[in-house]
Amino acid sequence: MTRFKDCAKVAHAKLRTFYPNIAIGQAQQLLAAALGHNTYASFKEADAAAFDSCAGSAMLVPDSAMLRAMDFGFCMNRDHWSLLIDDLNAKQVTGALELHEHPGLLGWMARMAFQKVEDPRIADLLAPHGTKESFRQLVREAMSYNPQTEDDGGVLPERTVVTLHGEICVYCTSYSGWAVPMLCEFAFERVGRRMYAAPVLKSVVQHGEPRLSYPAEEFDLA
Repeated sequence: MTRFKDCAKVAHAKLRTFYPNIAIGQAQQLLAAALGHNTYASFKEADAAAFDSCAGSAMLVPDSAMLRAMDFGFCMNRDHWSLLIDDLNAKQVTGALELHEHPGLLGWMARMAFQKVEDPRIADLLAPHGTKESFRQLVREAMSYNPQTEDDGGVLPERTVVTLHGEICVYCTSYSGWAVPMLCEFAFERVGRRMYAAPVLKSVVQHGEPRLSYPAEEFDLA
């Protein structure tokens, strides 16, 4: 449990600046509560392995951590929680695991995945128009989520699929190219009560006709 223990150490150090008497075990309990567990023992048994290995994102519940703090006699507020998370991020103790507070941020993660994903299905769609890629962008900011559920702080859906409408431009000459519109589905598989693995591109299809593009003019790439 290296990653979680490192997080607990950083959390404990930060929390001691507000609550000098807080114990390391209590810091572990607060983090476990934020991850959807009533006790640290429950988290350790069910989710610790995923937190330390295959989880790409964790959806924290600050209110649960603050309620747990009250059990220990600490009146934790949102500012203290935010400073704690800032410290965890600043010290990069979570590695590739991203800490969020709302599943809606899966859309942001899907967008980041779209910007860098490499897949033979994408290459096949681009091949008739060019081979040298110039840029990627969303055609519309709106994304769809399946399932669309309200987060009640409990167990998240077993799988969440984010569909986005983007386009990838490839050069056909030294200054012009074709922007190929695509619909991409990124799947997030749950690996713990409130954790997902990194997004996986499940499907990609061309969505409409390519448009002529001048990348240097659109994105100041000259």
